[in-house]
Amino acid sequence: MSLGLNATPEDIAVFLAEAEEQLQTIEESLLRLEKQEASQELLGEIFRAAHTLKGSSATLGHRTMAELTHIMENVLDGLRREEIELTPAVVDGLLEALDYLKELKEEIVAGEDRAIDTRLVILKLKSLQAEAEAAQQTAATATATAPTAATAAITGAAWEIEVELAQESPMPAVRAFQVIVALEQLGQIIESRPTLREIEAERVGTSLRVQLVSDQSREQLAEAVRVINDVVGVQVAAISREALLVPLAPVPVPENAPAKPAPVGASGPASAKKAKKASRQTIRVDVGLLDTLMNLVSELVIDRTRLAQLISHWTEAAGEEQRQALNSTSAHIGRITNELQEQIMKARMLPVDDLFKRFPRMVRDLAARAGKEIEFTMAGQETELDRSMIEEISDPLMHLLRNAVDHGIESPDQRERAGKPRRGEIHLSATHEENHIIIQVSDDGRGIDPAAIRQSAVSKGLLAEEAAGRLTDREAVELIFMPGFSTAETVSDVSGRGVGMDVVRTNIERISGLIDIQSEVGRGTTILIRLPLTLAIIKALLVQVGRGVFAIPLSTVKETSRMRDLAVSSVRGREVVVVRGEVIPLLRLGRLFQEARDGDSDHFAVIVNFSGRLVALVVDSLIGEQEVVINNLGRYIGEVDAISGAAILGDGRLALIIDVMSLLKGVVQRNSRG
Repeated sequence: MSLGLNATPEDIAVFLAEAEEQLQTIEESLLRLEKQEASQELLGEIFRAAHTLKGSSATLGHRTMAELTHIMENVLDGLRREEIELTPAVVDGLLEALDYLKELKEEIVAGEDRAIDTRLVILKLKSLQAEAEAAQQTAATATATAPTAATAAITGAAWEIEVELAQESPMPAVRAFQVIVALEQLGQIIESRPTLREIEAERVGTSLRVQLVSDQSREQLAEAVRVINDVVGVQVAAISREALLVPLAPVPVPENAPAKPAPVGASGPASAKKAKKASRQTIRVDVGLLDTLMNLVSELVIDRTRLAQLISHWTEAAGEEQRQALNSTSAHIGRITNELQEQIMKARMLPVDDLFKRFPRMVRDLAARAGKEIEFTMAGQETELDRSMIEEISDPLMHLLRNAVDHGIESPDQRERAGKPRRGEIHLSATHEENHIIIQVSDDGRGIDPAAIRQSAVSKGLLAEEAAGRLTDREAVELIFMPGFSTAETVSDVSGRGVGMDVVRTNIERISGLIDIQSEVGRGTTILIRLPLTLAIIKALLVQVGRGVFAIPLSTVKETSRMRDLAVSSVRGREVVVVRGEVIPLLRLGRLFQEARDGDSDHFAVIVNFSGRLVALVVDSLIGEQEVVINNLGRYIGEVDAISGAAILGDGRLALIIDVMSLLKGVVQRNSRG
């Protein structure tokens, strides 16, 4: 059944974008509030977010959401006035209400009435604030009082501010409230027109007047209001203290609930339009548009390389003047292409905070369910990553954090017996390193016991006892990535089914990432994830193998050498080379791709490194380094062993991109069987 909202699709889109921000603010602030004593700053932040959400949902016509946020607002107001004590039960009740708000938001996204019953959570909230009912009633109808002689005690200059809202603003009451909130942070509001009572009743037009005392400058006051959406004009005038004693004249406001204002026509004030335009520093761009732009830039990169090749051949027979002109033009196109590519890449980047902020609530709830005390901290939230990578890494991180709570951190009593603090620690961080992002999940829990891993693998039939005994501790720990492996004695709703870590490695490797585990029994575990900044364009080493051209991701290349400078030996029937005392398996790409040639004297070895493992790839010749655009092989070809994609070179040839991870897996498996 349809929700029957009295709003246009554009209004709903604006509401959903802002509601997501308000809901996230409420959740993050509640979790921070739980870790410390009641903070007026945090309570004010939560209260303002709830109040804004209440006003915008009421304007949209979603009565259930408006009612629930109103009850939350009452509880928050009781906390601010210290009439309600901040207890775990209060935080739990507010978080439960927040979950209902998220469901109601999804109801608006779907555009259908899902009959979400909020009566139980409303009763819980009402019971929490029953003792403060009288105070809440006065707070709900609070208005700015007339100035008295007491204003003389307030420090700062007296100001009168006139604010003009856009005629087409879909939520004028919400914008008016945001103006009041912004100015409250900078001084003492003496009076406003319309009053707070009229704003809450949505009796708001397109103009707002506020008198306040503040020690801020005229420019600071104007800027605080100007950045609010739909504000198209701000005038700040200094007034005398005596003027505060004269009540403000009423401003025209609708008598009833306002209908949607008509759009501004061609005759609207040009200055207002310019002011509105100047106040918008960011815009929302459809992801599909960014993908299209990225594809166009990729084509441009290919053409740039082709142009450089054509010029290098053609200018051999051209005159000096023509050569200089062509080289200059080619260099300029190259610079512009590089800059365009970088800017498009930046437009696709998002801070990992958009991902990280999903996890504090999850860790809190899992810890409470498991009866554990956990301090969850995060760092590096400002680190940026391509939006497609953020979506891909979400599930792996969720698995890792769930495992850290369930398997890593011990119960408080176990930690106490081991001489540890009762409260365990889990830390999530992100850092930028050259062309990669390093994400780290660490805990100070029990760690991973290699002996227990070997025993579990043997008991589940995943490994022979003799083979398990030959494994080093590091290799034994990596068995947790085997499909079906689990050390959990019982299956819970958190873990124990043997699919979590397998999913983690699969998802990370699918986006050319690396995962590494460092663990010490009794001390804890650290998991490092290394991700490329983007999946669209990579730097590669082009090599010739028979008649084919192959691209090896440059991030995996450690060094190159001529085969005649290396001594090839055999270990257990497998070819190896020794480089500075290290034995490295040898893999001949010519044999692998059926492009074999005889002799090693003129061949090259490309030593690649992936997750700490080395292998020497034998190729016929080295072509050089080049940026290549990654293209999927497509559903008609499907997945090809050791190949992750293809790239079109400047001369039109096709280069297959080697999947170094897949090659190394094959080498490890063959060596294990040997």
